[in-house]
Order: sequence, then structure tokens, then C-alpha cells
Amino acid sequence: MSNEPSDIAKRKQKIVGVFSRTAPAYDQVGPRFFTHFGHRLVELARIPNGAQVLDVATGRGAVLFPAAEAVGRSGHVTGIDLSEGMVHETADEIRRLKLKNVEVRQMDAEDLQFPDASFDVVLSSFALLFFPQPDRALSEMHRVLKPNGRIALTTWDNVGDEQWKWFEEDLFKAYVPSEAETEQASASQSPPPLELDTP
Repeated sequence: MSNEPSDIAKRKQKIVGVFSRTAPAYDQVGPRFFTHFGHRLVELARIPNGAQVLDVATGRGAVLFPAAEAVGRSGHVTGIDLSEGMVHETADEIRRLKLKNVEVRQMDAEDLQFPDASFDVVLSSFALLFFPQPDRALSEMHRVLKPNGRIALTTWDNVGDEQWKWFEEDLFKAYVPSEAETEQASASQSPPPLELDTP
């Protein structure tokens, strides 16, 4: 993040702060929303046994753990997340489950630290809208994908906007530091949010 424009770096810091603070309880309390769709994404991605898989913005492993099951012992899944809190919590879970074919690293989706053509499958669930430069993140996902590999993503549609309003209103109000209000003016100068609500 050091060579980025300050507005992009600030947006990333804000997002990382929110997710690091929520990490201990993220998708662990109440309905397992992300876990449900993580399993579904892995199912639809048709990951072959023995595959090398990257899970971008792994969070608490909603995609990571079902992907590890799909690749079997001969495959490997790497999860990356910019939030140190998420990486710490997920690494603890990997150790607790004694999984040998999984690892998690702190890394920026817009600057993946892997060689070209490293993975058979790249997955990312409900994360693209959080990346300040989604085009860079998608380019990086494509760069690390092997020829004839597969990228599979999930995102929200606009049908349940009211139903999921809690995500921004309750979660962010509870965990975003108070100085966030003062940053709203600068955030309003940011590019408009991505429209990812239709096929």
C-alpha cells in the first residue's frame, strides 16, 4: 500500500480496520451467511481434485475450507486477506483443524505476491466491491491463473438491498472509528460504487 495514492491507501486502511475488529465474531454468530455461499461457490467452481486454488479476501475461510475439502490431500489452497485480524483468526482455525493442504497469508488483492500462472482456480466471495481498484484486483487474479484455469466470484444483487442494509448500517457504525464521519467528505470524491447487481 506504500506506493498508492493516499485516498486509496486510506480506504484500504478503513476497510482493514473494520474487518480486523469484526474478525473474532465474523460469520460465527447468527446465520452462517458467508459459509453457506462459500460452499455454493466452491460447488459451482467445479474444483478438480489436486488443484492449486487461491481464495482472494478469504476472511474467516467461508470459501477456503470447502475448497480445501474439494482439492483433497494432493491439492493446496492458499487464502489471502488484507486484514491481519482475519488472517490471524483463520490461521488459528487451520491449526485447530490440523489441515495440511491450506495456508493463509496477509496480502493485498490488488498486488498478489505470486508468480504468473500459479493457480488452477481463483475464487473470491463477496469481496470485489470492497477493493478500491477492482480492475487491478481482477487483473491480478487473471495474471496468477494458469492457462485454461477458472475464476469464480460471488457478489450481491440488488434484490435484497433492504434485507442486507444491516451490513452497512449496523456493522459499519459499530466498528468504524468515529473519525470516519470526518472522512465522508473525502469519500464522496471517490469513484462511484461498482454496479455488480446484474449478470
